[in-house]
Amino acid sequence: MFDDQKRRSQDGPMAFLNGFTDTLQTDGYVVHDIFAKFEKIELHGCCEHARQYFHKTKKNQPNLANHALHLIQNIYVVVRELWDEGVSFESCARVRQEESVLILDELKIYLETHPVIPECPWHVAVNYSLNRWDRLTRFTENSTVEIDNNFAENRIRPVAPGVYSINYADWLEDMLEADFENPRELLYMLLHLHWKANQKATLAEAAWIPCQQASTHCVCESYMSICDSRTDTEPLPE
Repeated sequence: MFDDQKRRSQDGPMAFLNGFTDTLQTDGYVVHDIFAKFEKIELHGCCEHARQYFHKTKKNQPNLANHALHLIQNIYVVVRELWDEGVSFESCARVRQEESVLILDELKIYLETHPVIPECPWHVAVNYSLNRWDRLTRFTENSTVEIDNNFAENRIRPVAPGVYSINYADWLEDMLEADFENPRELLYMLLHLHWKANQKATLAEAAWIPCQQASTHCVCESYMSICDSRTDTEPLPE
């Protein structure tokens, strides 16, 4: 079940999940923070989104980034092996506690002992993970939860472009029905937005092309934003 909202405010998720009492897995978007305050909701994070932040630091801080990515890769190796072996939830919980927790502890110590200048990419990546550490590591306590929400995001990808087109068509209809005293004002708005859309598409295409070889980046238009995620067939993170 997918619920599309025209805006990215807190109102949409709050209405959709009204009365919900179970496990909820989200990315790090600030709107989702509100659910951490609900006692009957077990909020989980997405390790792939955290990994993407470290991947973006490779250009400026390659040594720091590569070690963090190596540790994250080791966490994914454990997850992949459990998946391939098809172990029970009980066995999965035991292995996550015995192996994944140790790697996560090492990663946390590494992040806490390697701070750098505020606002640099490494600082942003570290803050993203440490500020959400409980959510990112909670999968080790609940073996029914995945390490990331890629499964859901990969299912959204084919739907999102159509949703975006429908929302744009609704907006365009409203604009055409509006009472503009000067037709040039409407023409300017449409041409300006068309130019911005073309610019965005060009930038997205430019970001996509070099990453196809690395198989670590894809562009997903969801709620009019660009999300980073791996596909089901891609290799483990670097």
